Amino acid sequence: SDRNSIWLISQYAEKSLNTWASQIAMIRMVPFSGNYFATDIDTVNFGTLGLGTSLNKQIKLSNLGSDILRISSISSTDNDFSYSGVINFPIKLGYNQTYTLNLMFTPSYLGTITKKENILLETNSGQKLIPVTGKSYNIFRASDTTLYAVTGQQSSGVFLKLDKYSGTGTVIGNSGYTEIRGIAIDRKYNFVRGFISSSTSTTLLNINAKEGDAYPYLTIPLGEVYGIDYDNYGLLYLAKRDGKLYKYSGNDTVYIGNTGISNLYSIAINPLNGKMYGVSLNNKIYRINKETAEAEFLNNPGFTLTPSIAFDTKGNLFGLSGLGNQNGVLLKYDTTTFLATAVGNTNYKSVNAIAFSGTYVEQEKIPFTYELEQNYPNPFNPKTNIRFNISEKSDVKINIYDVRGRKIKVLVNGTYSPGSYLIEFNSSDISSGVYFYTLETRDVILTRKMVVLK
Repeated sequence: SDRNSIWLISQYAEKSLNTWASQIAMIRMVPFSGNYFATDIDTVNFGTLGLGTSLNKQIKLSNLGSDILRISSISSTDNDFSYSGVINFPIKLGYNQTYTLNLMFTPSYLGTITKKENILLETNSGQKLIPVTGKSYNIFRASDTTLYAVTGQQSSGVFLKLDKYSGTGTVIGNSGYTEIRGIAIDRKYNFVRGFISSSTSTTLLNINAKEGDAYPYLTIPLGEVYGIDYDNYGLLYLAKRDGKLYKYSGNDTVYIGNTGISNLYSIAINPLNGKMYGVSLNNKIYRINKETAEAEFLNNPGFTLTPSIAFDTKGNLFGLSGLGNQNGVLLKYDTTTFLATAVGNTNYKSVNAIAFSGTYVEQEKIPFTYELEQNYPNPFNPKTNIRFNISEKSDVKINIYDVRGRKIKVLVNGTYSPGSYLIEFNSSDISSGVYFYTLETRDVILTRKMVVLK
């Protein structure tokens, strides 16, 4: 150090929590000689992201020196990390001036991997490095006409495939969670969704149907949820144990009403007619009106501890019996009398929930939100497809930008009615590299990354 710096050290200890920590900091009294590059954080950690998604984070670049700091270019050692927005180079920073840099992580690796790379800055005092790190994973969609199940703590949170004719369970993989209360198939995308719920919130999980690993993707401010299911339009319904029914649409949780069912543990929507059913842990099954939450008692299925029900693609209703240290038994319901018969033992303890995947006969869908899907194939040469969804009549623009933020192509510029659309992009007249495409309406701006590989 020198006479112009003051060094501080602080220490903290708390006996009851058995914690201890220390911090060291420097206070600079005058500028450093020359220019002096500094950042507000040492490493930009993007956490864990799914394939085809992206996340932006900011880092502040500062000059603590007496001379001007010039940044002439910014690049990355890996295409999954980049900066977003338009930057007018060179960036000039005087003493104690700051520039906020927006960084983006868009994983493209088909698998689970942790990347540690660098953002490179060329300056008038040499090359500077900003360490960046992020983990990517890939979620495989549900296989057609498959009965999935998930277990709790007594069976270590494994994700299973059940034989619908014998009940026998086969391990797909470990979810990484022992407290998943339920699963459902998002019929819009054919993803397996699980959830964990506390007293104040519910976290939805993406479950990899091929390997069983699970990752959080959405937290809803609604606690004590015990059952979820999706209708044929991808609308999510949630049921609390106290009988209250909700739906989640467009980032809003809407209260529908109270079913009056105590210990409501699971809900299931028949894909053939859209009717909802619910089962309580005290062995009763109900038909539930999705619009009003009014419930009609149907029968006692004849089995104890029934934590989950699910419909297959043909409208057959299945369920579970057994919780905790008991082996889960697969049930099949008579949809006229709603009495259940045992199909067979899963041979796993604490089987908390089941869900059927498959192709359903359904009416034409109208999207309930704006959406810009990941292009496919990606990387590509020379053509790729881009699907986007419009929830209401809108003026829509879709543009292509290079990594410097320059618009290089207009794909869409017009008025669109509600619906799902597919367009083709031909990259024959552009070079290899990373590009961004945006969907812009009056209400939203959505961005995704694509890679041209020639």
